[in-house]
Amino acid sequence: MKFFYRYKSCSGFSTLEMLIAMAILVLALSSVVITGASSQSIIVDSQIASEALGRAQRFIEYTQALARKDFKLVNPTSTTFMIGPTAYIASTTVEMVGTDHAQKKITSTVLWKGEYRRSQHVSLSALVTNFPHAVGGDTCDSVLPDRGWNTPVTANANVDFRQLIATSTGINVITNLDAHKGKLYVTVGNTTYKSDPTLFIFDIAKLKSDPTHALLGKLDTAPTTATGLLSLHVAEGTTTGSMYAYVANENPSNWGTCSLGYNCAQLQIIDVSSSTNITLASTTNYKIPSTSVTNPVSGSGGQGVGDSIFYKDGLVYLGLTKTGSGPEFNIIDVHNPLLPQRVGSYTVGASVSAITVVGNIAYLATNDNNRELIVLNVGNPVSPTLASSYDAVGSAAFGYGLSLYTVGDALYLGRTFVSNGPEFLVLDSSSSASMMPTTPLGVSDIGVPGNTFSTNAIMVRDYLSFIVGGSPSSGGKLYIKKVSDPANITDWATPVVLPSGSLGSGLDCEGNDLFVSSNDASNNGYLSVITSTP
Repeated sequence: MKFFYRYKSCSGFSTLEMLIAMAILVLALSSVVITGASSQSIIVDSQIASEALGRAQRFIEYTQALARKDFKLVNPTSTTFMIGPTAYIASTTVEMVGTDHAQKKITSTVLWKGEYRRSQHVSLSALVTNFPHAVGGDTCDSVLPDRGWNTPVTANANVDFRQLIATSTGINVITNLDAHKGKLYVTVGNTTYKSDPTLFIFDIAKLKSDPTHALLGKLDTAPTTATGLLSLHVAEGTTTGSMYAYVANENPSNWGTCSLGYNCAQLQIIDVSSSTNITLASTTNYKIPSTSVTNPVSGSGGQGVGDSIFYKDGLVYLGLTKTGSGPEFNIIDVHNPLLPQRVGSYTVGASVSAITVVGNIAYLATNDNNRELIVLNVGNPVSPTLASSYDAVGSAAFGYGLSLYTVGDALYLGRTFVSNGPEFLVLDSSSSASMMPTTPLGVSDIGVPGNTFSTNAIMVRDYLSFIVGGSPSSGGKLYIKKVSDPANITDWATPVVLPSGSLGSGLDCEGNDLFVSSNDASNNGYLSVITSTP
């Protein structure tokens, strides 16, 4: 009995042992199979992730190239593409860094569905800096908010300029403005009294929240005349903390006989380093040479006065009204703001209403009906040469060139009213150094067709164009148009009506805020701060 019991016990133990061994074998084989399958998935995921990482890197490099070409081209994007059977969604986000509006953080993200529909992504980030315009550059943010500009709002209730400067008498015709690093610089042309200031500086933050306390400083740039300034550009000086306003003086003089001074100068350079202590040194009144030099300027009664201005890399590009004789376009070296010197010039034969300079190319909007746009090569500032010109369509009696803006290879041209042609044109400037194309990329008739609307100022941010102007019959407006497809320009929002029927005269931007100046029929000025709906 004992032997039989032991035999059965040993037999049972061997069967159990075999079952356990089989189970272990099955588990081992299953692990091998699962590991093999997982390894295959890991290999596939790694290949897809490598493709995505490469694409993200290429998007970063592409955006960096855009920043070198034009900082305003760095804006959010999104696209979908396929690599084999896998669909990818690539997006680039852009955010401003710091308060000087010269640096953007770009983040490129690629998303896709991995094995078993698992969500996967890779991201890369980089900083891009606006080196070419670190001094005197545009402080407007080209990046638009996700929503809001389809319903713009006025942030300061369109303040009467007299209220801002604490006066109730006299007229102050606002001619231009420049927003720069937290301050708004405003020029005034005709005034009632000779002692009235013609340059004002406002605190932008207070202008939006407490406008009657926003004024920081003011200066009368021509104490013995009732005329003032037509245009300005603000830029940092070469010494730490210095800031200068380069202004075009509209005071009419006889340039052949007048003695240099604030009433005999087309350019004035104003030290605005201290907003509360603005100064104009006598050495910074500048008259285009009228005798004993090459290409002198002559004229009187409004001929040859300062009309438009642009600053870039220590050079001021000054446009004059049509002269009696001599060049209307002048390049002035202001590396030493206390000792401006003309280095080059070009005779246009017409008034220069607006100037913008990109690289070695200067674009001039003029009142020449056959050349509303003139393109000059200024690579050698001593000797500017004609590169090309553009004759816009429409009646030869109207439609002068009036305003300009550039983004990348697109040039936006605004015109005075023209009854049988558009007042807003988009031109391809990629080959402008040799010849402007005769056919625009797109056009738009601003306002009601046939209405006498003039496009006085233009600004473009990503896919939207902001256009300020007006007509005596319908008043002034801010138009917002979608221009991402120039061949199909469309209204983005209902036009913003400017106060008291006033006609728009100036436009600039800082961050996401637009600043618009306008003047009513009685020559009273207004400042409006317009922004997107939160």
